[in-house]
Amino acid sequence: VIAGNLRLGAQGTRRAYLGSTLVFAAEQTRWGTDFSEYTTGRPPSDWTSYSGPQTGHLATWEVTSGGLVSRNRMRIRKTTPDPHTAQMSFFAWDGVPEAANSEVLMLVERGGSNAIRDMFGAGLRMTLSSGTNNSGLFLGFGNIDTARIMQRPWNNSLIRSGVHGTGGGTIPAGGTLWMRVRWDNDRFRLRSWDVDTKAEDLGLSDEPSAWQLDDTNDTISTAGAIGLAFRVSNTTAAQGEVFCHYFGVGIDGDSAPSPTFAPIGAPAPIPERDTFATFDNTAMSFDSTAHTFDEVV
Repeated sequence: VIAGNLRLGAQGTRRAYLGSTLVFAAEQTRWGTDFSEYTTGRPPSDWTSYSGPQTGHLATWEVTSGGLVSRNRMRIRKTTPDPHTAQMSFFAWDGVPEAANSEVLMLVERGGSNAIRDMFGAGLRMTLSSGTNNSGLFLGFGNIDTARIMQRPWNNSLIRSGVHGTGGGTIPAGGTLWMRVRWDNDRFRLRSWDVDTKAEDLGLSDEPSAWQLDDTNDTISTAGAIGLAFRVSNTTAAQGEVFCHYFGVGIDGDSAPSPTFAPIGAPAPIPERDTFATFDNTAMSFDSTAHTFDEVV
């Protein structure tokens, strides 16, 4: 039983031994965060921010209060007016290993300005460094193209090399939606649906069965970082603001985990102790030197 939305599994490999014989080993393949484990007013501690060609234009990225799943959410905001367009920023989750095939589940929110023109979503197979030597695939919503769903691969110069699948309706100012994206080999898929703030699961169970975007891309084939991508195209300071309330990742063929929902303001759940079996010491003996369990946390 997993309690909470933090790290799903150990930060490494779980192994169990019978004597000196390895009988169980499993690498972690699923991660999820509702940002409740991070300190508000600061960037999330195990994420890294990378800027595109126009550096210095993204003034704020931090964990703030007001989350829908937990008390917190991640805010990414452009606060400095400038004449440039297409300022791209990338946020890689360092706790997740690089992967070629992955699935991401997100709950995202558009900022409150009606004039906003931006794109926000998952970044997959990202190769990231300072400056312009970056590549990957953006999957998310793009209000610059009045699109709920879209894809935008970028190459080393961050040149727009194609947009497909635009459509699915617009997301209004302050609107919230779920998005699930998946990239298997050369095929990537995306679907999005509205958040239902009156439902206990915020409408997660309303997920459509069909993919709204189903396309191929073989130009970016290697494993890369997984995280968020944000592109702002405006000259007004307060326009560029988006939020992520939940971010789940599955790799190696695993689906992205879903969040655990709890009433806002409720105390954090206390995980129960792991119970592997009951042991009656009156019925048998137990040799602790022959049975060991090693868990790297």
